[in-house]
Amino acid sequence: MIQLDKQLFSKPIAHMLERLARRVEQEVPATGDFEHILECFENPDESTQKYVAAYGLRFQAFDHDEDPACRYLTAEALESAGEYLQERIVGSGTNAELVAKLRSQEFAQRLLSVYESHLNDFIADY
Repeated sequence: MIQLDKQLFSKPIAHMLERLARRVEQEVPATGDFEHILECFENPDESTQKYVAAYGLRFQAFDHDEDPACRYLTAEALESAGEYLQERIVGSGTNAELVAKLRSQEFAQRLLSVYESHLNDFIADY
């Protein structure tokens, strides 16, 4: 099992999370539909770039009318052509709840673990 280097990934993840939080605050209405927002960063680990070219986080609305304020976050691993290799829902809630999550250190650490899992799942199927 490959473990991702926390030092290598901490800054790219932090920058991605802050960019996404700012975009949500500026672009996403409190309720209703909107175009999803995807923020990514290139895989900084040269030894695993042949498997995963980039990691991303998508902010989008649920596809149902039960709660028009409910949103969710999906962590993604992408190959060089931008195709999705792996994706996993890593959070749900209102805009404010998810922005708070995006700005928490615990979420950044959890995201690193999710990306590590994406990489290892892909390698196992490679």
